[in-house]
Amino acid sequence: MRKPHLRLVQVQLKLPRKSAQPSSKRPIVEILFNFWYTPVMTERQDSMPTLDETQTGQAESTAKINKLENVINLLRVSPVQQLGAAILGGVMVLPGFEAAERFSDGDYLLAIGFSALTLWNLTVIGLSEATALPKLSQYKEVRKALAKFGWDPRIIEPKSHSWCQRHAARTAAVDSGYESEVNEFLAQKGYRWYHFLPDTLDKPEDQLS
Repeated sequence: MRKPHLRLVQVQLKLPRKSAQPSSKRPIVEILFNFWYTPVMTERQDSMPTLDETQTGQAESTAKINKLENVINLLRVSPVQQLGAAILGGVMVLPGFEAAERFSDGDYLLAIGFSALTLWNLTVIGLSEATALPKLSQYKEVRKALAKFGWDPRIIEPKSHSWCQRHAARTAAVDSGYESEVNEFLAQKGYRWYHFLPDTLDKPEDQLS
């Protein structure tokens, strides 16, 4: 009996090809770098001021500088008023302490008297500062006029009839770079440093005739 012939059949299995897309797995170095870099940069960006914040900060700094300059100029253009306020402030300390001690001792009559004296000194100090503020306005006015028109005696002349106004105008002229011009103008008008009274009471030397 004939045996059947066995043939080997080769079966080729076609497996699907892998796509050429990149792997979604990232190297461990990249993962660690992003883990450190992202929070640091986010924190830096949050800490960096924005444009509005920078402009606001510059405006606030400029406002503070302007306020400081106003205070300094107020002290410069009103020395008489500031001296009077300083003296009254020193004198006010004693009646203030006396009023507190009298109240604690039960001597209310004298306590009221010392309190009234203290309040009077405070009132005079306030009035002194109130008269100093117009001198600062005159100082700014003269400086603005000199910056716009340059040196002109007609800018100084209306403010030269009292010592306080004259001092404020002269300070403005000196700060504007016209020290020699303003000194010469005031000297020609006969004004001296000791002419504290207004022209209606104390005329300058060139007007005495």
